Amino acid sequence: MRQGRLGWTLVALLAALPATGCGDAVTDTGEFDRQRWAAGHGQYDAPNPRAGMVAALRERHLRVGMPRADVRALLGIPDASAPQRDTWFLGRSGVGPSIETWVVEYGPDGQVLHFGLARS
Repeated sequence: MRQGRLGWTLVALLAALPATGCGDAVTDTGEFDRQRWAAGHGQYDAPNPRAGMVAALRERHLRVGMPRADVRALLGIPDASAPQRDTWFLGRSGVGPSIETWVVEYGPDGQVLHFGLARS
């Protein structure tokens, strides 16, 4: 009987992780919203509204081959930039002591090669 209670306790604790903010900070909580995304500019070590929009970006908004100008029109000014890379802060990771970012990399022609989540 004791083992059964322990098992149910473990199940209850695991089920509670998303509700307590533990676990992966990047979860899809809704559709992409430009104003909410813009409100997260510069927030690298605090709760950031951008984290909940990553799935929508990945699935419905960004695409390989998209021009850099179109990406920036959608996401606004990146928090960091390099000649072939733009980075937007998503905030502190819920799964460890790292900072999450959304990275878009471009080819020499300025079109998206790939994009995704990065942790540092």
